[in-house]
Amino acid sequence: MKNTLVLSLLLLLLTTFASCSKKGDPGPKGDKGDSGAVNIMYSDWFTYAPTFATSDISYISMDLTIPQLTDEFINNGGTVLVYLGNKEEGATSLTGIKALPTWGKEGYQNVPDPKAVYYQLDYSYRKNLLSIAFTITQNLDKLSTDNSYFFTKVFRPENVYFRYVLIPGGTKINQRVGSIDLKNYQEVKAFFQIPE
Repeated sequence: MKNTLVLSLLLLLLTTFASCSKKGDPGPKGDKGDSGAVNIMYSDWFTYAPTFATSDISYISMDLTIPQLTDEFINNGGTVLVYLGNKEEGATSLTGIKALPTWGKEGYQNVPDPKAVYYQLDYSYRKNLLSIAFTITQNLDKLSTDNSYFFTKVFRPENVYFRYVLIPGGTKINQRVGSIDLKNYQEVKAFFQIPE
């Protein structure tokens, strides 16, 4: 009797499991999921409108009001990226796009020149404000008698464009996101689907 009961229970369980493994018709197709792109914010390309911040001509800056730079964005680990590109007169597209911080100099960029004016170009941010700044690092004396020298001989603001990209916190970022390099504008543009 005991064997019959155990055998009956075993047969019942086997039948139950066998009927669960039967495949039925597929269900309806689900809604399309999110693209996977983070809800980033970015600016249009804009030109630099620099001003000498103080009487110290070694430091030249531009401040931009950006309402999206909130305490929440900053405190949650949001990332700010700034890029610059060149557009010569008559050109239709930007060339030489690179991430800040960077440096530049008077004359040909790849030819060392101890008499040239060199500068560091960097940015900083805080709530609602992005600052892009030049710091003259070599041969400041060329600017001491004519502060327009910088904008006519060293850096031509009408040919240089900037763009910022804001990536909300919670996105894994150090200098790379997955397989993209945040210093490479083309990779960032493609990954986050940023239109030109």
